[in-house]
Amino acid sequence: MTSIDPEELQQSHSWRLQANESFDGIWSNQMSTLRVNNVNEVGGDSVITAGILDSGSLPTGSILQVVQGTHNSITNTTSTSYQDTGLSVSITPSSSTSKIIVLATQTFRVLLSGSDDIEGRMQLVRDATSLRETNLRIRATAYSGSLVNSQLQTISYLDSPASTSALTYKTQMKVQLGAGAAVRTDQVGPSTIIAMEVAA
Repeated sequence: MTSIDPEELQQSHSWRLQANESFDGIWSNQMSTLRVNNVNEVGGDSVITAGILDSGSLPTGSILQVVQGTHNSITNTTSTSYQDTGLSVSITPSSSTSKIIVLATQTFRVLLSGSDDIEGRMQLVRDATSLRETNLRIRATAYSGSLVNSQLQTISYLDSPASTSALTYKTQMKVQLGAGAAVRTDQVGPSTIIAMEVAA
């Protein structure tokens, strides 16, 4: 290994060249070019490998990747058990210590022909694990002979999956209250779900 005195390189940084790597330039007050495949800290931890910055070298709170899923069609259910809405996103964390921020926005409607109280619920899940639940309720407000309540639902969650396997985040919905009621996602624009990996 060819070493360069850190005092000659820069007062505040210490790096070492790896074997079979080259340095082009002259140490002077003029511009120089340093070409390397890998960069290690003096302590030995990798900073750059094959030209790729190691995510472990980034500070806590850094966004490592962002992925988005969309859904732009109507989904209905009259089930009292959770059913998929069709909105989902998949992400594979680069580290088991990473956090995942999930932001889902979806138009959600509860409807019933009658005058009973009705309630629908929506939840965010990771694979088969429920993370957060929200509900939408209406009390005896008739619209053209039916009870209707439509709202833009937003679910946010900070997850700690402790995994480097592919994860799927999705929304589900169900009828919580009201015989013969139905819940649905509205086609008033694309619903979105965003997953962001955060260094921890």
